Amino acid sequence: MRKIVSLFSVLMLFCALAYGQARTVTGVVRDEKGNPIPLATIREAGRSTTTVADGNGMFSIKINSSKLIISSSGFTEREVEVSDGFQTIILTANQNLQEVVVTALGIRRKSESIGYSTTRVSPEQITAGRSANLAQSLSGKVSGLTISNTSAAVNATPRIVLRGLRSLTGDNTALIVLDGVPVPANTINYLNPNDVDRIDVLKGGQAATLFGPEGVNGALVITTKKGSQKPQITITHSSNYEQLAYLPKTQHSFGSGSAYGSSIDEDFHPAENQQYGPRYDGSIRPLGRQLQDGSVQLVPYSDIENVRRKYWATGYTGQSDVSYRAGDATGNFYVSFQNLSSKGIVEGDRFNRNSFRINSNKMYGKFNLSFDANYTWDHANRTATDFYFWSLNSASWAPIDQYRDWRNNKFGDLSGYFNDYVDNPWWLLDNSRNDTRNNYFNGNVKLSYKPIKSLEFTLRAALANTNTYVTSYANNYRYTGYTRSSAFVNYFNNNYDRVLTGTGRSSVARNDRT
Repeated sequence: MRKIVSLFSVLMLFCALAYGQARTVTGVVRDEKGNPIPLATIREAGRSTTTVADGNGMFSIKINSSKLIISSSGFTEREVEVSDGFQTIILTANQNLQEVVVTALGIRRKSESIGYSTTRVSPEQITAGRSANLAQSLSGKVSGLTISNTSAAVNATPRIVLRGLRSLTGDNTALIVLDGVPVPANTINYLNPNDVDRIDVLKGGQAATLFGPEGVNGALVITTKKGSQKPQITITHSSNYEQLAYLPKTQHSFGSGSAYGSSIDEDFHPAENQQYGPRYDGSIRPLGRQLQDGSVQLVPYSDIENVRRKYWATGYTGQSDVSYRAGDATGNFYVSFQNLSSKGIVEGDRFNRNSFRINSNKMYGKFNLSFDANYTWDHANRTATDFYFWSLNSASWAPIDQYRDWRNNKFGDLSGYFNDYVDNPWWLLDNSRNDTRNNYFNGNVKLSYKPIKSLEFTLRAALANTNTYVTSYANNYRYTGYTRSSAFVNYFNNNYDRVLTGTGRSSVARNDRT
């Protein structure tokens, strides 16, 4: 009996020693979508033993008990029972907690520890309107951020200004930072919005302390998507239609004329660019001068409702996307492709863009190797003229839609166009164009070494390259001899009484273009 008691005491002692012996637990902390949670805090339950996960959510801790408490800013704290083998711990997002902010070089800090204003834009906000341009997708989502379109072209470059203008003559645009690396401002034009995981907007000149003088106007820190623990394939397509919103307000009561005459009828001139002529009365009047074959364009002298809107087409943009993401405890992988095809509100303008992205990350012991790259190629064909300006320089009683077929309509041909001072905008649209092809590459490689949990060495190399090929052409045109002759110029003076039956006129000197 005494031997049995002694044996039992020895066994109990061994069990106590085994229980009190420290063991190493390794694992990764992820969110509900499978994305790693960097800088999560791992603490042994009931003890002060604590460690912090690295940038990929990986951790290693020596504990004596069997329970861990995991916490991170923006997530609900969780207590877990650890078992043998590699641990994968999932935390649930908590919207009531403050989130971390991505700053310079991809460093994440709690928002309350930063001494300047920041705003985070989520991927759901970025893709809500299915905008083809990443900058335009930020419009109206960040206070103090102004997104301005520079033109009505199919591939116009938006202008990005944070908290107003800081210089009257210098550059006021915000700095663009992609995956921790400052990049050229045009990078935001060719990035696929569906590849973006988050955008942290660093407002004010305090960003200059992080990025140098280039950050004095603030910075947009863009983080692209990475792989996930669960393999995911995503296929999407969206179609957007756009129309002209508004035009400058103009009067619709008076027609062509310069107000040079001594009476209201003498103010009328059928080839005049200005609209200071007589009030519209619905009568049949000549529009333009007599052509060489003797023909005259006669139309009702009355306002055509919304006539200038006929210059503008309905725009269309179609986006097709496919992406794949996967990963495990030691690395992750993300790849995507997008095709964008756009037709502008300026008739004949076309834009096509293809974008390919690959992001990869791999752990090798205490080394972490990551690679992010984007290659985009696009093709734009658009008018080289200020079509908006030319479209406004026509009288509201002119049937401008009839001049679209300038090849077959003699009144649409430049020699027969009614306006003495402005060429047919449709002719300019077809005969003066820019054809642009771009190839963009943007990538960076990062190697990190973490000998101890409180020290990390990072080596980073980045490249941004743009190749642009532009072909511009403007077809020449030779006016007919008759158009340049005095017979063409004097038509109105010699035929005013015949055209305007029942009205008289005196000789009026006019400054006509020959």
